[in-house]
Amino acid sequence: MTVTTWLARKPGLSAFAAVGVGSLPGFLLPFAIGLRYPASVGDELLLVISANLVVTQVAASTLETAVIAEVGRALTVQGSLGRQDLRVLRRRALLYACSAAALLTPACLLAYSLAAGDSHPLLPMLLLSAPLPAMTVLAARASVSTGALIASGDYIAPLAAQGLRTSAAACLVAFGAPAWWVPLALCIGEVGRLLAMEHRAQRRSDLNGAGGGHFRAPTLGGLVAQSASMLTSNLNPVVDRLFLASGPAGGIVSYETADRLFFGVSHALNSGTILPVVRRWPRLIGQDLMSIRRTLRGDVRGLALLCCVVALVATPLCYAGFLGTRRLELDALNTGFLWAMLQMVSLPFTLLNTMGARLIILTRRAHWLVGIAGAALAINVIADAVFFRLLGPIGIPVATVVLRVLIGLGFAALILGPLSAIASGVRVPARSRVRT
Repeated sequence: MTVTTWLARKPGLSAFAAVGVGSLPGFLLPFAIGLRYPASVGDELLLVISANLVVTQVAASTLETAVIAEVGRALTVQGSLGRQDLRVLRRRALLYACSAAALLTPACLLAYSLAAGDSHPLLPMLLLSAPLPAMTVLAARASVSTGALIASGDYIAPLAAQGLRTSAAACLVAFGAPAWWVPLALCIGEVGRLLAMEHRAQRRSDLNGAGGGHFRAPTLGGLVAQSASMLTSNLNPVVDRLFLASGPAGGIVSYETADRLFFGVSHALNSGTILPVVRRWPRLIGQDLMSIRRTLRGDVRGLALLCCVVALVATPLCYAGFLGTRRLELDALNTGFLWAMLQMVSLPFTLLNTMGARLIILTRRAHWLVGIAGAALAINVIADAVFFRLLGPIGIPVATVVLRVLIGLGFAALILGPLSAIASGVRVPARSRVRT
């Protein structure tokens, strides 16, 4: 029996293997940048990449999540999606992503440059980031195909294909290429991912059938509301970097290192366990309230326990990295491993954030996310200011943990309360509604 055949019989292991393949290049990229470039050059390159990734993540995640919800509903009702439906989605994605890239990427770079002062002038950062808005547009179009594939049950290929985005860039950095090559390599990698995903979507009969008139494409207004929420949420790491950009050199490298370590673990959990669970949630719509709450309570309890076990395993591994980088006198990376250990405490609450947001979108209450994200941003700004003043740079990851715990508890209350009632068709009392 080949390894491929064995994995095909074990979908859970296949998902984790795909996550490993897809996440490894992006996971290694900040480490490679921290090792190959001086601290000032590494900080500037990571600022440029992270500014674009904020916009790309907002656009791509907004589209993918909306497509999963609506395609999942359509497949549950009519069994297939019309080919013209994907065309409509791709045209809408192009218009949406071009607007997002043109408006938001320069704004993020300007904010970073103003916070950093003379250490990172705006013009060099704009020149270095010139190719990256194209990456946002390509990623948004690819998200239509990945969302449709995930909704149809084919989530292994989209997970593995994520590695195409950053593999070329990671290799160039490892071989000491000039910094300006890295943004170009990211765009080339995104082209490869787009072509692979569209080709796979075209081969699925359930995504290229006759349809049945039950599919409702996400409206631009709905996408804007959802992306406003996601943008507000993604302003949290922007705020974190603004504080760190005014601190000692190497702070951005440390932050990105900790961020990659934490989100490498959380992304593996999200893709390997949460995605297979939440893609079944469209079937809950219209069931009785007690049945829905029993299912959601079981999903939350099981996945939260898994997160706790994974955090207990990941923390000693981060500590081993902390000891190794201290022995090698790699100060910025050493601090990053320390911050990652601290952030592992918030892993179960990050899971609740993800599950709650997906259930909100499934119940077509995306406008709730705007109010939640605004509250999260306010908490983060206050926590960053307080803990950065009291503790210095390590106060930023402390503030992040506090934020994730508070928002995670809020999402848990929503999942088992108003959202369950909405999914069952029960009218939610006015006092239980989220107002934005």
